[in-house]
Amino acid sequence: PTPTSTSSTPAAAPAALSLPSAIARQLVFWFISGKGSRHSTLSTVEAGELSRRQWALLFYFTRDPIWSVLTKPALERILGPLESIPLLGMAIGPIRSMAEYYQSLHSQTAGAV
Repeated sequence: PTPTSTSSTPAAAPAALSLPSAIARQLVFWFISGKGSRHSTLSTVEAGELSRRQWALLFYFTRDPIWSVLTKPALERILGPLESIPLLGMAIGPIRSMAEYYQSLHSQTAGAV
């Protein structure tokens, strides 16, 4: 076995367990907060907390193992074919660079947020 084949299998297990848990927590909070109901509204504090949690879930996709197992391959599948389109292809390099930058930045500072 190559090092990449053995390292991707253990990385997928935590991702498979933690991602559904994070999504379930967000869905429960969404319904409790009133977004699923017409009768209640969010206070300023609750709206701020909901926004913070939605951003945290978005940035969760930039952390390993989710990044290496799910997000980066999906991003490559989307951006790869777009590189051959003349004007659009010029934007692919900066998009990839930004994604890699935010992934490295967030993975270094995730505990501080």
